[in-house]
Amino acid sequence: MRNVFVSVCVPLVIGVALAGAACGKSSAPASPSPSSNAAPQPAGSATGATIAGAVVSSSGAQSVRPMGGTITVSIVGTTISATIDASGTFTLHNVPSGDVTLSFSGNGVNAHLTISGVSDHEQIHITVNLQGTTADADETERETDDNRVEVEGQISTITLATRTLVVGRRQTMLVVPPGTPIRHGSTNIDFAQLAVGERIHAHGTKNGTTITATSVEVQNEHTDVPDPGDGNDDNEAEVKGAVSGAAAGHACPAFTFSVGTTTVTTNASTKFDDITCAGVVNGVSVEVKGTKTSATAITATRIEKN
Repeated sequence: MRNVFVSVCVPLVIGVALAGAACGKSSAPASPSPSSNAAPQPAGSATGATIAGAVVSSSGAQSVRPMGGTITVSIVGTTISATIDASGTFTLHNVPSGDVTLSFSGNGVNAHLTISGVSDHEQIHITVNLQGTTADADETERETDDNRVEVEGQISTITLATRTLVVGRRQTMLVVPPGTPIRHGSTNIDFAQLAVGERIHAHGTKNGTTITATSVEVQNEHTDVPDPGDGNDDNEAEVKGAVSGAAAGHACPAFTFSVGTTTVTTNASTKFDDITCAGVVNGVSVEVKGTKTSATAITATRIEKN
């Protein structure tokens, strides 16, 4: 799974529908070196991806760009940039392949957001929760040129008769055929057990306007089906953002780092997805799932590169 995060996740807020064509959080292709090393893309180039975004804040969409204020979005290491318009949207064209970092600056904002594994001609749509030095992708929808799709966001509508879900502010419709794996952690669940408001990460394929899911993962606490283990869902924890505080050449598999204000500890039972233990270094964007050991600390059961 490939998601896009730099800071600890912020709850979903009042949204603005994305402008343009379309997640978390798209199964991630192999990621080349970060875009900070990428050469600038010439204007009008036929190559590259497109990233379209809608920006919101904890105070609502209108607080993002007050009258007279300007916020610029740019791709670090390139000349690609755009200004967030009055409706809170932006579009970046000719984005190079690989891991890219979006920089948001101006009007009291100085934040970064990493998008991993961008591929040529990919269409990426994100909803960004922006506040001061923090940028978090609340919702993502990604489509590659071979019609593979990845969607991450909250379920807004469920239709049992047709096994369809509507996800996120873009109102993306997913058809979930019988037999499609639906999981919460390591637990398989039925389509009928999904609930409006749950956050999911789905992979699928697109044919015309129809997206057919090939897998669905419930990301937040799912109350209908307990996870195996100690049975205490209250101790489950998830954090997403950039790694900091990791010692250079840290020991594996047991070491400690931070994501935002959360201290993360790994051990021999921690699983690594799309990243190695040694690859968890400062600045890399990850999603960590685990068990709370205190209000600001978790023991990781899984670490995934975003």
